[in-house]
Amino acid sequence: MTAAEAPPPEDSSPSPQTQAGIHRRLVQGFAGKAIGTAIIFGEQILLVPIFLLFWSPTVYGDWLVLLSTAGFIGLLDLGLNAYYSNALQQTLARGERENFLVLVRQGGFIYATIFVIGIVVVFLAAHSVSWPSLLNLKSISDLTAVQILCLLAGYFLLMIPFGFINSIYRAYGEFVVSVMVMNLQRIGLITIIIAVLAIGAPATYLALVYFVIACLAWVIVLCHQKRRYPDLKFGISLPDRKGFRAAFSIGPAYAVVPAAMALTIHGTILLISALASSGATIAAYNTIRTLTGFAKHVTAEFMQVLGVEGARQYAQEDWDALSRLYRFVSRVTGCCCGFLGGLIAIIGPPFFSIWTLGKLSFTGEIFWPLLGSTVFAGPSLAGVAILYFINKPRGMVTAHVASGVAVTVLCLILIPQLGAAGAAWAVFFAEVFMLSVIIPFFAAKIVRENPFRQIFLGQIFAVSAFVLSGAAAWLAIKIVGEESLIFLIFAGLLWVILISPAVYFLAFRESERNWIHSRLKNLLGRG
Repeated sequence: MTAAEAPPPEDSSPSPQTQAGIHRRLVQGFAGKAIGTAIIFGEQILLVPIFLLFWSPTVYGDWLVLLSTAGFIGLLDLGLNAYYSNALQQTLARGERENFLVLVRQGGFIYATIFVIGIVVVFLAAHSVSWPSLLNLKSISDLTAVQILCLLAGYFLLMIPFGFINSIYRAYGEFVVSVMVMNLQRIGLITIIIAVLAIGAPATYLALVYFVIACLAWVIVLCHQKRRYPDLKFGISLPDRKGFRAAFSIGPAYAVVPAAMALTIHGTILLISALASSGATIAAYNTIRTLTGFAKHVTAEFMQVLGVEGARQYAQEDWDALSRLYRFVSRVTGCCCGFLGGLIAIIGPPFFSIWTLGKLSFTGEIFWPLLGSTVFAGPSLAGVAILYFINKPRGMVTAHVASGVAVTVLCLILIPQLGAAGAAWAVFFAEVFMLSVIIPFFAAKIVRENPFRQIFLGQIFAVSAFVLSGAAAWLAIKIVGEESLIFLIFAGLLWVILISPAVYFLAFRESERNWIHSRLKNLLGRG
């Protein structure tokens, strides 16, 4: 093993300036993301059966269509959230405090402008067409659809600049605080959603809950930041020519990524509704997508922590540390998607019927393509973690444009023939053949690694982890059974025990395992 391969990535011949406090930041960041992931998992586990308990599958499907439609207002961000968030962190990392405050004020001006434009767009769009007819809604009237769309669009409009303001924590080296802010906001939203559904309130009131929670989050975060950072001065100032050029030469590239992702996430639902069927079919498709996408979502959450550290190393030109970090992230990403994907492959089908209270039909023709996309395209998240946080989005843009166009074209071809399963296969082919190749290629070039080697290794680790995990999950099911939720929970716990040795030896190299041993020994010694 060469010296360059001796991780942990943050512990190998670091530059003191770049690596100072990295252990603390990584541990805190992973802890915050672990809590956030648990909340997201709990949210998905709770909300689907609760929606189906109080609403029919048809009403729930119509709600998902309206939520997806309103989500498109987020495209007004123009990618500036990512640009300003990254620029704020890099500016403070270089010690340029005055430039940091200038960026805060310039971002404030641009987002105030976007908010006003968004209000006009929402008002005109809401009253321009009959949304139930356009979206093939089965249970919602014209007036109710307009009310729900306006409130949900207002929520998304408020959340566009919220990410920019929340990134100030990250810029000050407190990424974990920004994570916890989002965790608390999500907990509040989940709690009130459950309460509103339980009292039998109509969908309009539920949309109002989204809007009110966004307003409260804004007030709380602004007050907290003013107390936590006395030197922070909020305001609005018109960017100069250089500021506009910097923001709009990089930001719009980031805008392409959410636009393409919207085609995959929201667009497929709208196309299924328009070209095949709505209501229960859309609810089933969306729920299966949530289940299969959990592996990718968990991986992406944790990769953000490493991406933030990669941005710090990139800003301070610590190329050796950045290269080591990327190799580590690539390996862990592939393993994480593979291990979780293998578990979902075996436990997912019996869990689905319990989870949805038997009100939605499990469809293997939808499940397997979407799970395949998670396993094979998941390793590209390692490249996303690097490209996103260093303001080098070209690789992501190229990949997501290609993927978004492919998803749309394939949906138009396959949905009329295969129904919702056609959308699932469209997502599979587009993401596997676009995202899993293009993104790792660009990321590896930036960190000075062999791109083809990284692409190959990412897939090898993902497939190996998937096979090992699936075998462990199958054995756990055979031993414990799958008759009820409690059986599946115990099967999952047994899976953790069975798969732990594989995780330890596949995801971590010898030097990394030695590092883990030393850290645990130190912790136990202090205890």
